[in-house]
Amino acid sequence: MAKNLAGKSYEVLTAEGNRWILDSTHTVRSAALGQAESLLAVTFNKPEGVRVVSESERTGALEVIFEERLDRDPNVISLAPVHESPVCEKTIDFYSFPARRTAGKLLRRLLDDRGMTALELAFDPGQLMMLERNDKLFGPAMQRIGGIQAKADGSKAMDRVEVIARAFEDIKKRAKAEPNAEKYSALLRAKGLNALVESAGQWEKSVNERRLAILGALAGRISGSGGWGGKILHLIAMSRDAPSPEAVAYVDEIAAEILDGAGAVMEILGGQPDMATANRQLINLSRGSVKPPKNPISCIVELNEMMSRFDLPLTRQVLLERVEHEISGIQNLTKEGRSGERDAFVGLVRFLADGEGMLGGPGMCEAVVKRARIILSEGPNDLTREQAIDHLLDVMPNRAVRLGFLLDLAVSPTGAKDPVLIKQAIDRIMRQLNHMASLVPDASGPDMVINVVNGLKQRLNQQGVPDDWKARIAGELDALVGRLAGGGNGMPKKAKNAYGMDEGAKAMNDKTSEQITFKSGDILFEEGEIGELAYLIISGEVEIFRATGNKERVLAILDRGEIIGEMSLIDNSPRMASARALSDLKLSAISRSSLQGRLDRLEESDRVLRRLIAVLVSRIRGQAQSPE
Repeated sequence: MAKNLAGKSYEVLTAEGNRWILDSTHTVRSAALGQAESLLAVTFNKPEGVRVVSESERTGALEVIFEERLDRDPNVISLAPVHESPVCEKTIDFYSFPARRTAGKLLRRLLDDRGMTALELAFDPGQLMMLERNDKLFGPAMQRIGGIQAKADGSKAMDRVEVIARAFEDIKKRAKAEPNAEKYSALLRAKGLNALVESAGQWEKSVNERRLAILGALAGRISGSGGWGGKILHLIAMSRDAPSPEAVAYVDEIAAEILDGAGAVMEILGGQPDMATANRQLINLSRGSVKPPKNPISCIVELNEMMSRFDLPLTRQVLLERVEHEISGIQNLTKEGRSGERDAFVGLVRFLADGEGMLGGPGMCEAVVKRARIILSEGPNDLTREQAIDHLLDVMPNRAVRLGFLLDLAVSPTGAKDPVLIKQAIDRIMRQLNHMASLVPDASGPDMVINVVNGLKQRLNQQGVPDDWKARIAGELDALVGRLAGGGNGMPKKAKNAYGMDEGAKAMNDKTSEQITFKSGDILFEEGEIGELAYLIISGEVEIFRATGNKERVLAILDRGEIIGEMSLIDNSPRMASARALSDLKLSAISRSSLQGRLDRLEESDRVLRRLIAVLVSRIRGQAQSPE
């Protein structure tokens, strides 16, 4: 741990109107500045300003060492923090998506103020000249990126600055005299994106000129579109007529660039009650499975439909990195106190489970470990990394997800710090894999099993996974698949359903509760909702299903004497599926308090059985979350 050698303490304060309110106290300058940067980087509940004040322990002298007000003079716009940048050698490299994304991050405050993306900036001569005349932005931006690139490739910072300055001049000249700009813009408006891509290939002599012509036309099309949502709607309109894979790739780039900004994300999501709910929406959006709001105030429904139709890896990555950023931050997920924070966090971890690991890859895994150390602690001290990982593994739905999580974690900073810890956890899981059902406890068939195993092998091939791990784990996974193909001890036969219970469930019914009726076609509850009631089916049939984009996968059909919705009451997680009446229904409600009272009594009399119930619920959730 860093020592306080300066003999100073540091206070981090946040602005609320004209008042400064104490946020935290630190003995190390870097820790205080890191906290200030974290406060300014959040998407939701951002403070009006942040100040860091140092106090000398010897003299009591105070000094403001950092201050940033977000409500200051709008004409004074500063650079945003950037720590990485692709090394660009040629002018065309600066038009690439990674370079545009870096520029977007660095100039985020300027671009948000102008309501534009870095792509639009690159083809707007007026905006480029205004940027060049801004002494507080232009020079420092060149120095910042030059320094980062020089550190990356071992060159001199001034040499990199000269390369960037020459490229800027080329970009500015092209923006002022874009060849055939009007022709391509008119073609895009009249005949669509496929025609633009095809014609540019015929008319331009080089691959670079072709790409610049397409990007220029797209930049002009989304400019002045009435906010971030308007830009997204233009992209959606361009993707409606069976776009080619190349056309989809351009849509993906621009959608990702737009959604990389917090302002665009907030506009798309609309009002959200808390950060946990907002992050669940982002996760759903990355999957193309957002539940359409009753009265949408943004283009989220149309964007979700586009996400479900096409493979948009860059856009999905940007959305999940936003979730990663919020989970790794310090802002509360809910307004419900420590217990609510814990439940919301566990729900997000389960929500991120995706067949053979967690959505978001190593960065997301690192983020959840970081927050788990704080949120899952029962006492005043944070959990160790080992304790946090053990807790996280306990709440994951099956061993395939746990193994994928650990493989991603192995190539994260946590894995670099303690590879032995990750290896030991992986070894424990591998010793438990004596048949395929121990890896994937869902009997959906061999195709799904092969997909899960292939996904785990892809994680094994990540740079940073030790070679001896790759050979051993891949061999054992192949052996499991071989036993499955050979009819050995593989997947168990699929049960009638994962939710059914016999007539003895009637004993759980609240004797004082009234019977509830639903008409055929009525929705009883929807995936992602917080459950407050379970139901005993007295008469009729219920269909349990999950939605993926515009498709539905039926998980089970239940009838008289069976209980639905009980798992959300047991583990306080969101509903894992939706329920719809297949006929007129008569139900009896089981309240959360009634079931919790029974579970509390079971906890006192038989803790092993109570733990077994929790494990079974976790496994059943894993079945429903497994891919089709």
